[in-house]
Amino acid sequence: MNNERELLTRHLKELLEFVENKDSDLSQVRHWIRYWWWDHPTGDEIASRLRRIERRLESIEPQRCALAEGDRADRVMHLVTGIEGKNREERKHITSWLSGTSHLTVVDPYFFSFSGSNKIYRTQTQYVESIIELLPRTLESIEVFHLPGPNRAIFSNIEKHCRKKNISLRNWATTEVHDRVLIKNKTEARALGTSFGGLGNKIAFVLDLPQEDLEIFWRELNRIKSRA
Repeated sequence: MNNERELLTRHLKELLEFVENKDSDLSQVRHWIRYWWWDHPTGDEIASRLRRIERRLESIEPQRCALAEGDRADRVMHLVTGIEGKNREERKHITSWLSGTSHLTVVDPYFFSFSGSNKIYRTQTQYVESIIELLPRTLESIEVFHLPGPNRAIFSNIEKHCRKKNISLRNWATTEVHDRVLIKNKTEARALGTSFGGLGNKIAFVLDLPQEDLEIFWRELNRIKSRA
């Protein structure tokens, strides 16, 4: 038993060194995990942790950045929005991600608000039109979490569009959520560093939300809905 424990400890240290080393080959890590997992079972807890590590490694896929150029384009993640002259390309990145979505959850305190003219949206009407353009044609239902006291004109126009397209619209007023998040089909989410009214106006990040965080976040949204 002591020999097996010492061997396991040594291999776990090797794994940590691989993971912490930015230059390490991920294929070596995957090989080590499969070797130890299948040939040396050492308990449910260790096996469970190795499964989580392997799932994380397999989920690491390069995504094209709207700002990347040349041979770097297929190795860089899309993280930044609001760069001068890139608004159309950045919006296309979001609409492509939303393509095929049937159920959309929007968490944005200021979704039904317009703070005034900026370099992207000159008028409130232009802002509403841009929101409608982002909605995928496949959309069947949308729910929005926003601050109490929405702008009635914005709400009415979006509601009118949803009614025309047979899209079910539900909205929840809350002061409990700060960050802006898009969730498609209840399974994938992206966090936005700005409200929709500022999308493209200022430099911000667009980040994939880890599955574990999405599950926790989703439970909190359901709690908010249950108290409405």
